[in-house]
Amino acid sequence: GPLHDPLAVVELDELYAELGLTEKRGPLLARAPGHRFIVERRADLALATGNPAETIRLLTATPWPREHQRYVRTELYQKAKAALGEPDAEVPEFLNEDNLARFGAYWPDR
Repeated sequence: GPLHDPLAVVELDELYAELGLTEKRGPLLARAPGHRFIVERRADLALATGNPAETIRLLTATPWPREHQRYVRTELYQKAKAALGEPDAEVPEFLNEDNLARFGAYWPDR
């Protein structure tokens, strides 16, 4: 069925998150096929359930492809580090997302 498609699972999980149905997210993601977007959703769930260390572990343990103008992993990392009391932690390169402002210009290195 459609829940064998990782993108369908991602969309359903995003809906569950928006509706506050956290208890449905764990079982959904546990049986989802392996895919980088599923890992991101698992990292998001860990953060939502008060486990930012698991969010960092998932983000660190996964080899990520380079993606242009996408900030999901960067935002998860920043939120998890802030939850761990490290709000100024630098985002590591291995997350492979751009260092661009959302409007497309590069941020200054300073």
